Amino acid sequence: MKAVILAAGEGTRLRPFTHSEPKVMIPVANRPILQYVVEALSKNGIHQIVMIVGYHKERIMSYFEDGKRFGVSIEYVVQSKQLGTAHAVSLAKEFIDGDFIVAAGDNMIQPVTVRSLLDLEEDYGMVVCETDQPSKYGVVFLERGYVSKVVEKPDYEMTNLITTGIFRLSPRVFDEIEQLKEFSKHDLTTLFQYMLKKRIPIRAVHAENGTWADAVHPWDLLHLNTLAMKNVKQGRAGTIEEGVTIRGDVLIGNGSIIKSGTYIQGPCIIGKGCIIGPNVVLQPSTALGDNVHLEPFTTVSNSMIMRDCLVGSGSSISNSVLGEGVTLGPHFSSITGSCFISSNSDPTLSYKVEHAGAFMGEDCKLGASVCTSPGTILGARCRVGSLCRLSGKVKDNSRIL
Repeated sequence: MKAVILAAGEGTRLRPFTHSEPKVMIPVANRPILQYVVEALSKNGIHQIVMIVGYHKERIMSYFEDGKRFGVSIEYVVQSKQLGTAHAVSLAKEFIDGDFIVAAGDNMIQPVTVRSLLDLEEDYGMVVCETDQPSKYGVVFLERGYVSKVVEKPDYEMTNLITTGIFRLSPRVFDEIEQLKEFSKHDLTTLFQYMLKKRIPIRAVHAENGTWADAVHPWDLLHLNTLAMKNVKQGRAGTIEEGVTIRGDVLIGNGSIIKSGTYIQGPCIIGKGCIIGPNVVLQPSTALGDNVHLEPFTTVSNSMIMRDCLVGSGSSISNSVLGEGVTLGPHFSSITGSCFISSNSDPTLSYKVEHAGAFMGEDCKLGASVCTSPGTILGARCRVGSLCRLSGKVKDNSRIL
């Protein structure tokens, strides 16, 4: 069986982290989200993949290349104009000769999620799961184990059951997509609604808890990171000086230096070429990308710090995400708490977020003793002077003195 991975989207709701990076390439536990999808397929014996790419496609293609490094063979198809998800699936038609799997490249999935579809006897299957925020997705109604209705992003809570974007399809679906074009409809939700009206059965398969997760907004990345951290295996490379305390599963990359007096509580990942300490504290569910430098007396907990970041001495970071190349002056502090954060796609919508820290886009540079209120979102390439307190949303390239 072959698989089609949809990886052409931009992910505007995840800004600022998708400013110059496609959503599928955002690192979670130091691996692109898309890599979890590829590995889940490979572990189920699906080694032929058609990848639909578009936004910053070169980032995807240079990382995965022909797929051999991941035990698969990848063919790329460019969706030059993002008309919709059904249109994206249709672009893979010439590569498909039998039933196939469709997966969204921006969702983190486990192998068991794919396996449930392979066991189906029906031509069409849809993986569904429960969520406490159904309005962000397509909600699904079932009758006797089959899909009876699909509604895309409803204005009010109709049901907490949603589609995960993982499907088993027959090649006959390409004819259905072609018929849908006559109505200028190009999305999978409309396609399934159309098929249900024609009484084409679609079997529902329930995803097990923790086997599927999606990051719609910046703060969702922390949830994905926590899930991915559950599979961290202990591995220690680089240099670990005397007086370092390590508890739990901690993965340390080649060339990293962990200086004396540092305390690390796993699960935790430290990339290659990092310099940590002395006297730094890393708490659980923290991921540091390659070439991260944490200066002395800094504390980081439940956070993602992407590659090439520098964090000044005496800083405190919790429940936060820092994009590539961020530089923080000494005594930075991200205050964590409950807050409301407006949606990037619709400013009239806001979401209550518990335990939110700060979210910073790539190449931001902050002076000394900067403090962020809960839920602060700093756009890419911002410059912030010393002794500033930030809150709310700050646009890309802002200058705050």
